[in-house]
Amino acid sequence: METSLDGKIMGKYLWRPDAVDEGDSFDLVQHQKYQYQALILGRTTIDDNFTYYEKPQVNEAVAEVPAGDFIAEGASAGQFMIAIDSKGKLAWQDNTAEDGDMKPHVVSILTEATPNSYKDFLRQ
Repeated sequence: METSLDGKIMGKYLWRPDAVDEGDSFDLVQHQKYQYQALILGRTTIDDNFTYYEKPQVNEAVAEVPAGDFIAEGASAGQFMIAIDSKGKLAWQDNTAEDGDMKPHVVSILTEATPNSYKDFLRQ
């Protein structure tokens, strides 16, 4: 992953001609060499690259969602995209994410601040 001297992973420095010419070494290593089993990303990175800042369609009047983990059908093996989404803002359209030639299952990490309506949205 390319970073600036102050530790930023995004910024104007990425569009300098000398930075662009080197290609995306992170993507090359991540996808082609290691064939990852799990990738952990934050909400902003996922919105930038996968859910595009869409708003999840939630039902505020839904019954209380049971506490505990929920495992979607087909998510017991393969690759995983772990999404840190503490407040429930990502508008997933499916329980998988398109990532190049890979289609990892989404695992959302939530907190107690996550609304019940969003938990229901994920289960739907």
